[in-house]
Amino acid sequence: MNLGLYKEFGLLPGIPAYNADGTVRKERQAPETTFEVHSVRLARRATPDGVTITNIIATITQRQAIAFDGKDIANGFFWFRGGATLIIDPSEGRERICYAIIKNSGSKDRLDRQRQMTIGTTRSSLRALYFGGPNGMAGAAEPFAAMHAERGDSDDG
Repeated sequence: MNLGLYKEFGLLPGIPAYNADGTVRKERQAPETTFEVHSVRLARRATPDGVTITNIIATITQRQAIAFDGKDIANGFFWFRGGATLIIDPSEGRERICYAIIKNSGSKDRLDRQRQMTIGTTRSSLRALYFGGPNGMAGAAEPFAAMHAERGDSDDG
């Protein structure tokens, strides 16, 4: 894969291979990088006139270990993923990528939003919606939260 295709599919050059604990297993220098092909499968569909069309659906992702504190993964980390789902026409003589659904690995804004959501600093978290404020305390006006809260977490006892 050349550098232009990396960027086209939302992948970054120079991303290392990681161990499961977030430590770097093998460094990569740009234009080299790592990515995973998560799935490749066939999709068949019928057109309105009854012709069966076969496409290939391929999912390519790349992941980076991102420290919660932005400094050291030893203090905790999350996987930040990006990549593309490709819909490919394999018809002989017409092989092409029909669609690419891309989630960019290089988006700092997306990375910041995911970090905030992961560490629970967003204002619209589902935890706050169901279990009250930022500390998860359920109030008497939230029967769902009171029903599912641990002993002592709600005003109902």
